[in-house]
Amino acid sequence: MDKSESNSLKKKFFMHLKMKTMDIKKLILKTLELKTINFKTIKFKNINMKSFKLNKKMINWKRIDWKNFKATVGTIMKEPKRVIAIGFVSVMLISGIGITQSLVISMGSDVTMASDDEEVSYVEVMMNNQVLGYVPSVSVGQNMVEAARVNLIERMGYDPELTQDIKYIPQHGEKMIFTDEKELLEILENTMYAAIEDIKVKGFVMKIGDDFTVALESEEALKAVLEGAQKVYLEDESTVSVEMKKDPHNTLVMKPEIKVLQKELTVDRNFLTSATLSATAESEESGKVFESVVKEISLEQQIVVIEAFVNADEIVDVETATSMITKENEKVKTYTVQTGDSPSVIALSNGMTTRELYDLNAGLEERASKIQIGEELIVMVPEPELFVSSVEEVVYTEIIDKHKVYVDNPNAYIGTDEVLEPGVEGVLEVHALIKKLNGKEFDRVILEETVISEPTTEKILRGSKALPITNATGTFQVPMIKYRLTSKFGPRWGRMHTGIDLAGPRGTEIKAADGGRVIAAGWDGGYGYRVVIDHGNGMTSLYAHASAIYVKVGQDVGKYERIAAVGNTGNSTGPHLHFEIHVNGVRKDPMKYLKF
Repeated sequence: MDKSESNSLKKKFFMHLKMKTMDIKKLILKTLELKTINFKTIKFKNINMKSFKLNKKMINWKRIDWKNFKATVGTIMKEPKRVIAIGFVSVMLISGIGITQSLVISMGSDVTMASDDEEVSYVEVMMNNQVLGYVPSVSVGQNMVEAARVNLIERMGYDPELTQDIKYIPQHGEKMIFTDEKELLEILENTMYAAIEDIKVKGFVMKIGDDFTVALESEEALKAVLEGAQKVYLEDESTVSVEMKKDPHNTLVMKPEIKVLQKELTVDRNFLTSATLSATAESEESGKVFESVVKEISLEQQIVVIEAFVNADEIVDVETATSMITKENEKVKTYTVQTGDSPSVIALSNGMTTRELYDLNAGLEERASKIQIGEELIVMVPEPELFVSSVEEVVYTEIIDKHKVYVDNPNAYIGTDEVLEPGVEGVLEVHALIKKLNGKEFDRVILEETVISEPTTEKILRGSKALPITNATGTFQVPMIKYRLTSKFGPRWGRMHTGIDLAGPRGTEIKAADGGRVIAAGWDGGYGYRVVIDHGNGMTSLYAHASAIYVKVGQDVGKYERIAAVGNTGNSTGPHLHFEIHVNGVRKDPMKYLKF
């Protein structure tokens, strides 16, 4: 309907209202020219229009939906001072004696109409069947309830979306003293507040990946958690800063940005001098990082932070949140069988028992000796919620093996050596970039190597007499001449360490701890290149992470015969030998069997 048609209807409406008397049904039909009014829902009574007058200004024409106008409820009283409620229109009518009444229908509320013969003295405002106050009209009560709701939202900081049973009950007869507006507003607000079952508080919810969330009380707490989680995996004193950047499309969403404040190694490093070369070569400090700085650090998963209102009991402190995202939890992964794998090796390399592996893979136990390369198995891998990758620039020293010249001694068994002229090991300074994931190295790039001192030659009288085949003496010798014991048998990093670790420069000789027959030699998953020797009487020894293997399966070796070289293959964090002793298939603490 256009504007001209609307104005025409208005004129007709006023023209007909000026008539002294008219049946109200005909008036509506003729004036509004609508056939959609359901008159069955309207109770009509004859109205004396003799003294009826209408104030044009009291009609809110903007609120009339002319197109979809339909009367749904309404009652025409005996006197024109009553309200006509038709559809979406609220029309104020003024009678000849000047009494005005109006009614605004409140969504979600019940309004009880007064009877035909009695005037409304006051209106009771009820919430959840409790009378909270008295107001002069329904509209005043509705306005007070809405004002209280707005105040509550401002007070809470969010809309609690309460479903309240609100009623406005008109009363007649004796007048009542109306409740003070300020007092009623406070009562309504407090009543609504008391009805909230779970009070929410403002928090910062961090989502890591697809399914992990944690809530903290402030942005500062959130930064502390992310900074603390990264420092768990950093071994130097680098300062890490976390800045929260707001999403340009949604200011309530933030993403963390990681910055490393110190990115350069100090210029005035204390390089080794000739006076300290010998001491360094002989000390346990050789091979250790003596300077390190984090160049880059990043978070592998997508992390989103949302400012939101959450239940108070969902907020955790910084220490708890840091532990939650760095603690390793068992997660189901797929493992692809590789050359040299067996169920026991696969279980060990993934921190599981063989029984746990069998339980996860139906039928595996029955075909344990027939698993195929490339076959996929289900394993449980301990992983934290947060993955932190870093690139560290490091400077460290490594020992350069001294040159050895051997003079054969046919009267002494192989492996029996006597130093005739001692030599001195050299020192190499290495400048490298180390890439880590959650503090574990997975790649190393050598940037520069500087020889600080050259090694000298050592003359050795070497036994050349052949050892008896599989000559197991029953005692075990430490399988390296020069080594540092870096890890013992027992619990380590939340799992069982099944042997001992002996660190040494790459290429250092590994010797058989006792005589026996080689029963395994080659690649073995997490062990890298490894050798296993059977010493008889149910005893075997294992040598892992080698860079080279000098024996083959079926070969008989004598005690202290060279079998491999120290390396960093498999699941290894640096050049070392992982050494195990098994008795009847059970791993034992090698320290209880070795002769030092």
